[in-house]
Amino acid sequence: TTGTNACKANAATAAPFNASLAIQGYSDNCLGPVTATLTNTVVTGTDCNWTVTYTFSVLDECNNALTNRTYSNTGSDQTPPAITCASGSPFTRGTTLGYCGYIVSGTEFNATASDLCGGAVTITNNFNLTNTLANDTLPTGTTNIIWTATDACGNSSSCTIMVTVNDGENPQVFCKIGKGLDFDGTNEYVTVADNAVLEGMGALTVMGWMKIDALPV
Repeated sequence: TTGTNACKANAATAAPFNASLAIQGYSDNCLGPVTATLTNTVVTGTDCNWTVTYTFSVLDECNNALTNRTYSNTGSDQTPPAITCASGSPFTRGTTLGYCGYIVSGTEFNATASDLCGGAVTITNNFNLTNTLANDTLPTGTTNIIWTATDACGNSSSCTIMVTVNDGENPQVFCKIGKGLDFDGTNEYVTVADNAVLEGMGALTVMGWMKIDALPV
């Protein structure tokens, strides 16, 4: 047989010796029945491409034996690795203080994976193309993060989490500290152009004083 889905360690179990198949093409000159007896099993290759070779003897009803006959089965690991995303999705986080996004804490959003054949599994995500989001910054809004696990044979599986980052930090206003305006009462003033625009957000309150030389009578 060919194309059996199994790990190398399970090859002989997944594609076992079949005596009926083994005797195909053999016959006895006395026209009696023949049987096959397994004498040895050898598995070669890797999880991704293995071959199990059976050595057997063909016997007639008088136990005359034709020894060292062989046939083979082939297969590979075709099962995707098992991947598990962090539980709790969809997640909601607030922005990290001083940042316009959320800095991921350790492995809180990381996925884990294992392979049926026990081989190495590579995990990546579509956000930063690495195996972890630790210390990366997620932007405000909703981000869908797809985790993908791939085994040594190229089999892959995926899972997705959703992280929403809300901007919960109040805006900050930074004023330049410097010399104030000194008025001595002699033709000093501040000119503001028509339709002047104040850069920034929110309201601005201006407090000041006015010197009046004389009041109308």
